[in-house]
Amino acid sequence: MRQVEPYTALVINDLHIPFGDERLDELVLDAAKDRLKSNDKIIINGDLLDLYRCSAYQKDSRVIESIELEIEEGLAFFKKLRSMFPTQEIVFLYGNHDYRLDKFIDEKVPAFHNFLSLDKMLQLDHYNIKWLPYQEEYLFDGCELRAMHSPPSYGENSASVSLRKKVDGNYLFACTHRID
Repeated sequence: MRQVEPYTALVINDLHIPFGDERLDELVLDAAKDRLKSNDKIIINGDLLDLYRCSAYQKDSRVIESIELEIEEGLAFFKKLRSMFPTQEIVFLYGNHDYRLDKFIDEKVPAFHNFLSLDKMLQLDHYNIKWLPYQEEYLFDGCELRAMHSPPSYGENSASVSLRKKVDGNYLFACTHRID
């Protein structure tokens, strides 16, 4: 394994903008601001946005959050994140909620996918944020640790998920919705 300069990685997941706790998010970023050095990394391990209106599982018709609002709040988050951490590598792994928009566009208006994709709407290139599609993994430099939003066996029972994690290596999963 090649020699890597030591670094710290802040891993954030499941913010579910605009439904998350904005005060808690700010507290975490403020604490990180005092601790992260220029070569450190920030990994957003999925579900930055909720994208409720794109969900096939909408249950509450009283929820009126628009996709436009969620994209605007996502843009504001990345603008703030980049201004707070101008030199750090930022990686955004799509979660199942983030993937909802691209999936919706692919199913409803596939001809628009090239310019209506989430990465373009959130201006990830502009903010120098690397992104990985849903279900791809991020390998941390210098170790065997990986981050992935949902386990490959997400739909399976918890025993098989736990077994697969032990067999496949060291992972940080976000979207398990259970303790394994």
